[in-house]
Amino acid sequence: GIAVAPDGTVWATLQNADALFRIMPDGQATTIEVPLRQAGLSDIAVAPDGTVWFLAAGANQIGRYAGGRFEVFPAPMPNAGLTALAVAPDGAAWFTALRAHRLGRVHQGVITEFALPRSDARPFSIAVDADNTVWYADNG
Repeated sequence: GIAVAPDGTVWATLQNADALFRIMPDGQATTIEVPLRQAGLSDIAVAPDGTVWFLAAGANQIGRYAGGRFEVFPAPMPNAGLTALAVAPDGAAWFTALRAHRLGRVHQGVITEFALPRSDARPFSIAVDADNTVWYADNG
C-alpha cells in the first residue's frame, strides 16, 4: 500500500521486508522495520495528525506507528482476511475483514467489530468521508 501524509510525507508498506518505507518532502528516504515477522504488510493510511496505520494481513494484526513507536492490535477473528484500511477524521482506523464478513474499527486502543447486513458479505475496500461516514465495497 501507499499513502501520503498531510505534510507531504509518502508512506508505503514493503510486503516482503516487514517494513514501512518513508519518503520525506525533502526526498530523504528511510526504511523502518515493523515489530512483526512474516507480517504480510498490505494497506496503509495516515491520520490527519500524521499517525500511520497499516495492515499486517499475514499476522492478522492492525499496526500503528506514531512518535517513533509501534503498537499492534490483533484482529478479533482468527484468519480474518484483512484487506483494506482507512482513517477517519476522528483518527479512528477502519478496516475490512473479508473472511470474517465484518468491518472493524480501532479507536483509542480498542477494536470494535461491526456485523454487516449480509452474513456472507465479503468487504474488500473501505473509505471514510469528512462526516465520519464509513463506506465499503462488498465482493460478495
